[in-house]
Amino acid sequence: MVSILYDNYVIITLSWLSGFMGIFGNIYVLYYTLTQMKIVHIIRSRNFFPPSTLTYSIRRHIFYILITNLAISDLLGSCYLIILAGSDIHYRYINVTLADLQVYNSSHNVSPAIIADRYVYLLWLSDPVCYFLRFIHVIAVTQSVNLAALIAIDRYLRIIYPYSTTLRMTSKHALLNTLISWVASFILAIIDNNYAKLNRNFDISKKGLYLYDNLCTIKVSNPYTKIYLPVMIIVGLVLYIAVIYMYTRIAFKVRKVNSINSVKSNAADHKMERSVLLIACLITVTNFLLWFPAFISGLIASFAKKSLIKNETFMTATAVFTIIFQSNSGINPIIIIVSIRKKFKPDA
Repeated sequence: MVSILYDNYVIITLSWLSGFMGIFGNIYVLYYTLTQMKIVHIIRSRNFFPPSTLTYSIRRHIFYILITNLAISDLLGSCYLIILAGSDIHYRYINVTLADLQVYNSSHNVSPAIIADRYVYLLWLSDPVCYFLRFIHVIAVTQSVNLAALIAIDRYLRIIYPYSTTLRMTSKHALLNTLISWVASFILAIIDNNYAKLNRNFDISKKGLYLYDNLCTIKVSNPYTKIYLPVMIIVGLVLYIAVIYMYTRIAFKVRKVNSINSVKSNAADHKMERSVLLIACLITVTNFLLWFPAFISGLIASFAKKSLIKNETFMTATAVFTIIFQSNSGINPIIIIVSIRKKFKPDA
């Protein structure tokens, strides 16, 4: 049996575990946030609630918009992991006939044992499911970074400029920014899939590439990747540096003047603000720790010599880092669920 994941049990285990955790966890987060958004809508539509309750509900609504979009993005990432792991099982039972191998081997002078594996890999790389996985993978990855930045901006404006009437994110701003982020992610995913289709260089000698390519992510062997991937990495680094800067300023502000308490003395509001800040910081830290190794190895692969790209050890490590990064789709909902269950109380 041929494994498209090379029987790499680190990748296989992470894919199944993070995939299932992410699917169930993000569905729960979506249920919770959508339920709370309905409550907020009721509060905003009634006139008998006090102004403090109305202000509190508006701030929560912004947070729920961003978390809902993050949960959708992470749900796509979790589906990517589950479909990838399921496809590995499916392709183990692909029936490759001798006639298939003879036809393929007509242009490749290699042994039948090697050609059987490569033939299955090429079937997989030409499978529409692989292109679909690449599409949702790029969306999930870019949205994860974008939404982490939007959540940080919301916290930054809320705490650094608590009394400003202009420097704050409204519900309309949150919806518009998330919409722009989704459109940009879709465009990037379409571009990446088109380049992958136009540059299907199935070189039988590049053994080290197959495990990474079989993940159906950004193809580091494509010429355009030398421009496309570094740009994505630089933009991601700039966003994360900005996010770290914002949270650093928030930490100093909270420590120095306790701005969260000064924004509103209401105990429930104070509790919610603390919880939102905790969730935002944890998501950013875990995303960055999981993100950094994958993109650094991808950046090295983009500018490396062909000998390094053909190196099986390096490309295996790059593939593992890629799956570790995508596993944040199963970690984010756990952070959110644990935080909201401890910090948030159901509204009366």
